[in-house]
Amino acid sequence: MTAYKSAGENTYSAAFVSTTSSTLPFTGNLETELALTANSGIEGETTEWENVIYESNYVAQDWKVLTKGEDGKKYGVNYGTIYTGSDLTNGKPVGYIHELVKVEGLPSQKEYLAVQIATVDGLEKDALPEGYTDSGETISAKIGDISSMTVLIKDGQRFYWGVDPNHSQWLVYQTAVDDVTAEDWGQTTLTKIVVPVAGEGVSGATEEDIPAGYTTNVVKTGMYSYYCTNDVIKVSPSGTSTDPDELPFQDVRNGDWFYDSVIYVYGHGLMTGLNDTTFGPGEPLARAQLAVILYRLSGSPEVTYEDIFPDVPDGQWYTDAVIWAQEKGIVTGYSDSGTFKPGNNINRQEITTMMYRYAKYQGYSLEGGADYSSYPDAANVQEFAKDSMSWAVGNGIVTGKENPTRLDPLGNTARAECATIMMRFVEKFGK
Repeated sequence: MTAYKSAGENTYSAAFVSTTSSTLPFTGNLETELALTANSGIEGETTEWENVIYESNYVAQDWKVLTKGEDGKKYGVNYGTIYTGSDLTNGKPVGYIHELVKVEGLPSQKEYLAVQIATVDGLEKDALPEGYTDSGETISAKIGDISSMTVLIKDGQRFYWGVDPNHSQWLVYQTAVDDVTAEDWGQTTLTKIVVPVAGEGVSGATEEDIPAGYTTNVVKTGMYSYYCTNDVIKVSPSGTSTDPDELPFQDVRNGDWFYDSVIYVYGHGLMTGLNDTTFGPGEPLARAQLAVILYRLSGSPEVTYEDIFPDVPDGQWYTDAVIWAQEKGIVTGYSDSGTFKPGNNINRQEITTMMYRYAKYQGYSLEGGADYSSYPDAANVQEFAKDSMSWAVGNGIVTGKENPTRLDPLGNTARAECATIMMRFVEKFGK
């Protein structure tokens, strides 16, 4: 049994695995303090990142400008259809309210950026949200994307390292508008709008090719894994299995489009929270995390450690999963360094590739591919991911984003997206 405990808290979540049943998540109180051992305490370091808004590669659209009371702001609505869980036939109308924010230095040279601030379920096309008035004005603007960018430091100031709107190069960004309210995965968040720093782009660069003069900010992580026995955990005779229809996460609410997916992966022991009360639906998924999820899906088989990747040492929470996934041809390392880079975010074309390889390993059908060229960003799918993207789209494992209008193959995979992809995959193929 493995128990995962948040530092400083007398609570745990544990996973009991048998050969005849799925992983069952348990929560409860510790009977005694857990003691770290040579193989249990994992204190990591990570490069600081921050969720910021940048101008996307959407085609600019003409927004009917709305006003709301006397707040002096400009708004617009983008209409679409939303699908819940894995049912792709029961679409419902939805409206996405955007604030049109005036920004200097946008790559498109537009004057405004559309930032999503709220979702209105059931809003029919061209209908106005309650409380909003048509001003008669029209503004041309692109939509802003929330992206996880690496924090850079130069001369004591914060900058951000991320891809350009066309995903053709990496750029240094600076803050243009601070304290911007935005909706991110159903949650309201306070963030900022960033724009590129002139002359600081690096064509053909990778995430690691940070320009001279900038440094990353390394911070400590505070999560540990504890390997323990029943003598430190108090469990009632019948057990304390979590109700699959109840979640301990404060950031996943009934009505969120990803609610059913999180219920599913949590109840099946595939994904847990970032801590006892936080799932982090909008947080980016790391390569190591996906390896662990697929490892759990396969039943967490016994693994003998091999020194395959220099950055995957023995005894880490992801070690067995990465070694297993590499042996089965599900993951590979980076050819330029021979490393796995467990903490790197995994983008949407990479997750389709790993799911495709997992399906191949399990002997599932690789048929049913679809033509995805109708998506406006289809050309961004790189050569290595074309077959897997076609397979994932054709089998309903991956759908478009924002209404849905684009694949976003180079965008980070959020944890809520991963939960939905895993639920669709299991319902389609089984484990």
